[in-house]
Amino acid sequence: MDYDIAAIVTQDESTTLEFKESYSDDILRTLIAFANGINGEPKGLLLIGINNKKDIISFKGDFDWVQKRVTDLCRNNCDPPLTPKISLQKFLNKQIVVFEIERSNQRPHRYAGICYVRLGSTNRKATSEEEISIHDQSIRKKFDEKEYPDATTEDLDLRLIFDYYRATRSIDVTETDGRSPETILEALELGKKIDGIFRPTVAAILIFGKNPQKFFPLSSVNAIRFRGINLADHQLDRQQIQGTLDVIINYSVNFVRKFSTIGSVISSSSVKRLDINEYPLVAIREAIANAVTHRDYSDRGSQIDLYMFDDRIEIKNPGTLGGGLTIDDLKKQSGKRWLRNPTIAGLLLELKYIEKAGTGIPRIYRSLKDNGSPEPEFFIDNSSVKIVLRAHPDYVARRKFEDGLLAKDRREYETAREFFKDAIRIQPGFFEAINAWATLEGDIGNLEEARSLYRQALEISPTDSIIYLNWALLEDRTGHTTEARKLYEKGLEHDPDNINLLYSWASLEKKLTNYPKSRELYRKATILDPTHSRNWQALGQLEIKCKNYEDAEQFLLKALNSADDDYSKAWIYSDLAYTLSHLRRPDNEIEKYYKTSLNLNPDSVLTNYNYSEFLKKRSRITEAENYRKKASDLGWTPDKRRRRR
Repeated sequence: MDYDIAAIVTQDESTTLEFKESYSDDILRTLIAFANGINGEPKGLLLIGINNKKDIISFKGDFDWVQKRVTDLCRNNCDPPLTPKISLQKFLNKQIVVFEIERSNQRPHRYAGICYVRLGSTNRKATSEEEISIHDQSIRKKFDEKEYPDATTEDLDLRLIFDYYRATRSIDVTETDGRSPETILEALELGKKIDGIFRPTVAAILIFGKNPQKFFPLSSVNAIRFRGINLADHQLDRQQIQGTLDVIINYSVNFVRKFSTIGSVISSSSVKRLDINEYPLVAIREAIANAVTHRDYSDRGSQIDLYMFDDRIEIKNPGTLGGGLTIDDLKKQSGKRWLRNPTIAGLLLELKYIEKAGTGIPRIYRSLKDNGSPEPEFFIDNSSVKIVLRAHPDYVARRKFEDGLLAKDRREYETAREFFKDAIRIQPGFFEAINAWATLEGDIGNLEEARSLYRQALEISPTDSIIYLNWALLEDRTGHTTEARKLYEKGLEHDPDNINLLYSWASLEKKLTNYPKSRELYRKATILDPTHSRNWQALGQLEIKCKNYEDAEQFLLKALNSADDDYSKAWIYSDLAYTLSHLRRPDNEIEKYYKTSLNLNPDSVLTNYNYSEFLKKRSRITEAENYRKKASDLGWTPDKRRRRR
């Protein structure tokens, strides 16, 4: 057999590969470790004539002697004996001896009485538990097929068994009248009598048991939702999901569904809105069912871990890959299959909790691809298999964006900036995050950076009204009113009925004393949303400035009827009191509005000041001074009134 030595030497030493510069009898330890295959790898290669730096040294010994020596040692010093393939290969005019040995069906093997296993690129003496595990994996009868010595039919839910029996067998063989549960269970190969007592199998207990965790306490799923991306982050929820295996699958899927979201995006190639899942439930269900079906139930000290983070789900189940399967087989969806628990797999298949063996991994890949999610990742070690499902990038970016907004509200600007950057790195077209970042830079005075980011956001989403609004507010706030006007106008070209754009532009025109334009914009806003008190109040305040007090009163009364919070009402009552004083209404009516406003918001600077002026004109000097003092204590200055109006 020829080997691709050039390709082999590009690899590092591993659980399946070792290089030796020269021959020594110690290579038998490696061959034994490869044959025991605790990592689930189908075979291992040992090459002599290559050093650990992967330099081609060339084999300098007698190949016939080495071949005979190794064959004798494998036959006489290994128990059970080994039969490696041994060949002499030529590469770059140099000689390489290659030993290939497959994972054995007679394991565990020992050399000089010691059982060796491969851990990474080293050989270690197997622990007692590892030897038992190697043995259990190699014997013909699987663990789930074994009768459990302490269980009886009393530990099974016979109703579930009868329902399963009727649902999966033809009518002429499902008549249960007069038949004992033991007879049916034995016909289903789910148990047998031992010393006169019927003992159900492990599979029967796990799928039809009244309380499977009585016998297998850690046959449950440890499900945790972390708020963050690390195990040290806060736990939002934690559940020990117990019951029969079908119940565990359903409840585990529901746990993920509880913390998952579904939303929509606009396709870049059309205006069609597409539904996307944070995690496609088909992939979640297949991954959980796969873990439940293939976990090592003989491992009493471990359970399935279902960890849900902000950006991924990790499902880790006890038991490494078997039957020669490798990570590459999973990644390449090779179709190879191996059942650690064939009875459990068969029952779950008939109960429609899993699909045909060998189809689960391809279904996971397909559902993730259809959803636009990253491919799954697989990790194996000496005792477990872990699958990692990454959240759809839109949701990961969205969470970063939301964290950025929270940090910005807390005035943690550098933290907020990094969150926004992360969101954009994950989803480069995430214009909302770019807009938020631009607003942050504008708030802290980095004007050119803010403008650059607003331009970037508009290149991605040229019709988004929020970007135009935020940029216009920045230019207005910094005195660049011409630029602000252009931005308001451009935004309304794309979204002519945007009330926030109309309101903000109207406020700018009012500040610039362009009252006709301001009135036009405010009126359009009130027509579009006559239930919003802010629009009516702004129109009323504009008429106060224009000294159209009767119109102002009518608009403010409409604002009052629309207001739904005390702060807004207090502000409107204050404006009404000020308006009525100019309409020379009775003092008691005006005073009623001032008092109502102050009852709702006693710390209003302007209302305290205006009320003091009202009292002063009525020669109620002491009362006037009290309200004037409170206004001063609250921060009143002579220009407050001008800015307020």
